[in-house]
Amino acid sequence: MPRHDLSSPGVTDVRFCRVAGAPRIGAVRGSLMRVESVLTLGLVPVRLPAVVVAGGRRAERRFLDFLVGGQQLGRLVAERVRLVDLANAYASVLVTNWPAGFDAQAVRQLLGQDRSPLPDGRIPLYVCAEYGGLGCGTITAVIERASHAVTWHSLGRQTDYDLFVDEEPFEDLGPFCFSAASYDTLLKSLIAGHATP
Repeated sequence: MPRHDLSSPGVTDVRFCRVAGAPRIGAVRGSLMRVESVLTLGLVPVRLPAVVVAGGRRAERRFLDFLVGGQQLGRLVAERVRLVDLANAYASVLVTNWPAGFDAQAVRQLLGQDRSPLPDGRIPLYVCAEYGGLGCGTITAVIERASHAVTWHSLGRQTDYDLFVDEEPFEDLGPFCFSAASYDTLLKSLIAGHATP
């Protein structure tokens, strides 16, 4: 399957993100991955409106979605999730209106400062928009860090009660390689500002 072109405009050099032997944030597959360019990670506010569904009401959810090379990753993920999960709506882990408040631990997991809540070490990117529970299904990635780069790869859908990770719907997404300096600055600003990029 062809890779989705998410390269930043104006970036033409080819870089390689080292995956094998890199300090791990998530589980490792191990290999060198060809990345067309180092991407910029950004954030965009998103609102999922409240809706009435069979048996109840789904709450409004506000979150910051990931912009990868200028494209909204949540939309690309949603197109693929619909193929395997029609029941759930997903929000990024950067939800700004959870009843308990902003989840800074999710940001620390993206930064590699906190351990993954999943036994295989994969890091949640998108969770059930209603409760945020991993049992409803979560979209995860292997996140690895080298000295100057952070790479997200092997996106998949999984739960916290089953070891199976369904990567097939996402095999044309990634790997995504980010400058570690700008990645860290952006995500640390969320912790400092409590959800203000």
